[in-house]
Amino acid sequence: MRTRMAALLLSFAVIIGMAAPAHADTTGQRIVKIALTQVGKPYVANTQGPSAFDCSGFTQWVIKRATGHTYVHSSRAQYRTMLRIPKSRLRPGDLVFFFRNKAHHVGIYASGGRIIHASNPRRGVVVDRLSAGWFQKHITGYARVLR
Repeated sequence: MRTRMAALLLSFAVIIGMAAPAHADTTGQRIVKIALTQVGKPYVANTQGPSAFDCSGFTQWVIKRATGHTYVHSSRAQYRTMLRIPKSRLRPGDLVFFFRNKAHHVGIYASGGRIIHASNPRRGVVVDRLSAGWFQKHITGYARVLR
């Protein structure tokens, strides 16, 4: 209970601290809003929610709720099938993929250099900064969710 409460407080702090830029569309905002409601949930491999997630199950579940579109449950397949974009076009609700040339992890870009993702069994669904060392070293690319 204490962990869930801390996660919810962090979510609200993130929302307040990450005002969406004027050009952000409502689909991206919806994706981020839904993703933030899942912060604190556990990570379980090969799980697509709603009580637990792995990384691609998390993005799949959030996108389905926000857009009605279903994407595959695999970070590699999501990377292959989505519209890739340059970092300069990144906006809230887009996906960020990790590991060079091979996507093994995926998260949702929130804004302000932060992502929401199902991290690992120890941390669950969390908000992290893209400027953190591991993320910087392993970014594969970015993709736009159908809007």
